[in-house]
Amino acid sequence: MQQMMRRNIEVQCYANAIFFADKIVNLIKSREHSTTSTSIQQSTAQVGVSPNQAAAPAGSRLLNEDQSNQSSMHQVLNNKSSEKTSDAAAHAFYDLAYCYLLNGEFLRCVELLENNELVYSSLKFRIITGQALLKAGNT
Repeated sequence: MQQMMRRNIEVQCYANAIFFADKIVNLIKSREHSTTSTSIQQSTAQVGVSPNQAAAPAGSRLLNEDQSNQSSMHQVLNNKSSEKTSDAAAHAFYDLAYCYLLNGEFLRCVELLENNELVYSSLKFRIITGQALLKAGNT
């Protein structure tokens, strides 16, 4: 799919390139989501909390549950949710943002990077954000 995206960029079919870049992002996000949920289930099994209890909000848990299990479970969930995007996901987001930039969708490019907290993650994201803002006239 990356080859199809790059071919469309070469022939200046940016809307088609956006389609393929978006598909790549969605595939990577779904793959990461499935591996994260699997690792949370494995972590909860080690802590002694069932996956059903882990998915339930903290207020609905049973009162007789051990405090150490609750604090360990919260630490596991917080660590998983605060993880940064992987290198493959960051590369896919960059490709999609670049396609938006080439297609003239400058603010959409910036919004994509801001919503995924990638603007300040590396220099290449700062540069593409700056280019998009400059071309949009929102400096």
